[in-house]
Amino acid sequence: MSSNKIQKTHSLTGRYSEDAVSVISLYFEQSVSSSFSHIRNDVGTTPQNRVLQLLLDYKLFKAARTIQRFVRGWLCRKMLAKGAAAVTTISRWWRGFRVRQNYYVLMEQRLQKKLLDHYYEQATKIQTLFRGWRTRQFVQDFNGLQLIQMQFAEDLISCLARSLRDVKNNDQLPGVYCLRTDGRCLRIIEDLARTFSYRFHNGRVRASIAKRRSYLEDMRQSFHLSHAYTLTPFPGPGAVLGDCTTHVDITEPGFSKETDFRMQRLILMFEKSKRDPDVVRVQNSLASKHRRDIQTSLKAQKEERIKNFCTFVFHRIASTIGNKRSSVKNYLDELLYNAEEMCCHCQPKLVTQSLCH
Repeated sequence: MSSNKIQKTHSLTGRYSEDAVSVISLYFEQSVSSSFSHIRNDVGTTPQNRVLQLLLDYKLFKAARTIQRFVRGWLCRKMLAKGAAAVTTISRWWRGFRVRQNYYVLMEQRLQKKLLDHYYEQATKIQTLFRGWRTRQFVQDFNGLQLIQMQFAEDLISCLARSLRDVKNNDQLPGVYCLRTDGRCLRIIEDLARTFSYRFHNGRVRASIAKRRSYLEDMRQSFHLSHAYTLTPFPGPGAVLGDCTTHVDITEPGFSKETDFRMQRLILMFEKSKRDPDVVRVQNSLASKHRRDIQTSLKAQKEERIKNFCTFVFHRIASTIGNKRSSVKNYLDELLYNAEEMCCHCQPKLVTQSLCH
């Protein structure tokens, strides 16, 4: 029976390793035969011997089962380790082969990406410089505009001062000075008036853009809500934005050299009438606030000048009259008497010997 068990073990483990199982079976037979040889010599044909034989077979069965369990676990672990090592080796060699095969393609792709990134960066720089140049060509710089206005004002004041000096040197009577007689002054005034229309240009453009965006958003919402009810016929965007009306192209006010000063004034009035009333209200409120601030500052400056003058007069006369109260009282009485005295130039002079005195 033990030989049958060993043969069964050999048949079960043959699919893993024939040599390993055969070696283990031989070693097991030798060890079992050496261990239980003295028992077989003592066993007879009695029923007790039959029981001992069954116990021996059961022990051999358990030993064979334990050995098979450990051998199968060892073989399974060895097979898994060999499989993992084989997979690692195959993957390493396959990856190396694929890298060597696709090396030039990968280098070409990286070089192409580097070139595209470089061209994109240079194109961005070129676009930045070009847009800045185009903006400087077509968009007015308001700081530069203020400098131009200051230059025009300085030139106008210089021209007027030169003309007034000529009037004084020629012993002419001062009167109404006509700017149309001097072509240079007239040209400076017209250029200065043309620059004033730039102040509200950005405000008008922003208000127009905001109005158009607001209307488009309202139209989108009404379109989404019109799945159940809508107006017929649909008005469309041209009914409000004025796209369907005839557009009259008016040149920018005051920028043409041939524009007359009166035409410039009419165009400025027309531009003023087209301004947004909310913007005009805000600008008027800001202007009134600025005017009140200026009036307050002028009043404070006037009071400060009066105070400084009184302080100066007091310190000027204090050194002459001293600290005597009588001198100060006499000085104030004299001032009051002079203030109450008639000083009209139309009053006839009286002589002490006159009979009408």
